[in-house]
Amino acid sequence: MSVSVNTFGQYLDQPVFCVALSNENGVKAEFLSYGATWHSYTISDNNNNPIDVIVAPNTLEGYLTQYDQIPYFFGNIVGRYAGRINCNGVHPFLKSNTLSNKDGVQLHGGVYGFARQNWIIKHLEKTDTPSVTFAYNSPHLEEGYPGEMTTTVTYTLHRDNTIEIVYSATSDRDTLVNLTNHAYFNLGEKTMTTQHLYLDSEAFLATTSNQIPTGQRMSTPQTLYDFMDYPSLESLTTLKGLDHVFLLKESPATQPKIKLHSKSSGLEMAVHTDQPAVVIFAPQALHFAGTPKNSAIDYSFYPAICLETQLPPDSMNHSHFPEAILRKGDKYSQRTEFKFRLA
Repeated sequence: MSVSVNTFGQYLDQPVFCVALSNENGVKAEFLSYGATWHSYTISDNNNNPIDVIVAPNTLEGYLTQYDQIPYFFGNIVGRYAGRINCNGVHPFLKSNTLSNKDGVQLHGGVYGFARQNWIIKHLEKTDTPSVTFAYNSPHLEEGYPGEMTTTVTYTLHRDNTIEIVYSATSDRDTLVNLTNHAYFNLGEKTMTTQHLYLDSEAFLATTSNQIPTGQRMSTPQTLYDFMDYPSLESLTTLKGLDHVFLLKESPATQPKIKLHSKSSGLEMAVHTDQPAVVIFAPQALHFAGTPKNSAIDYSFYPAICLETQLPPDSMNHSHFPEAILRKGDKYSQRTEFKFRLA
């Protein structure tokens, strides 16, 4: 087990650090202070070949340039509010505060948000379960959000190869919060269409033309959006990709809410979360501004998938959605685990 810290580059005249965690199984995971980003996760496949399952740029310059072209939020922590918000909504926060937006919609916390901040390394745990805790202090009215909010994100690599992400936040005023990680996964194949996805979900949210939830639940059984039987993702070609909010069923903590499997590599990733929803984003293509880490992937044909565990987007504008308000003096917390194994 080990923890190492190296300089990954410079951002706004400040060093960006890369923290590497490794365990006794030879698994290595890397995290960047820029965006508190999950940069890599390398594990051996069924032929004992190492595979990095995180799709992302190879350099800091690649991350930075990406935002000037297509902001994919590669592996970043997004906040204060993940997903899209209707800034013309009826919620008091949105009447009394002007959130940064484009055409009345804010995406992933605004123009800069948490994804484009260089977080500090608050703590390193150098035990048999190594971890890194990143922290960011968001000032009052940053991107239009009320309250000075202090956020920490802890990544832990467990002995069973699980990556655990624990989020916490406090604010000196009532504010809105909804955090997630925006990592792109591929378990070792050219395309996602030959991999398999399980979702413990029987409904997703209908959206408007600008992808704001209407509040209406859409039933998934016996549709192409039904992933309860762990089907292959060949349906992506018919669906033209996914960018949908799936509502997760209530189930015991021991039961995974999401699973992803590659028969080719033998790898399976099981996701346990305390969040009520997941945004599944599986784009038709990824257009890199720089050089990607994984050269074997076909980036023109459904190359990766995001599993963004969170509250439903625009939750504050729908009374039947879970509350997205962090009250002054209260603590926001969220936990999601990504368990990797050879199936």
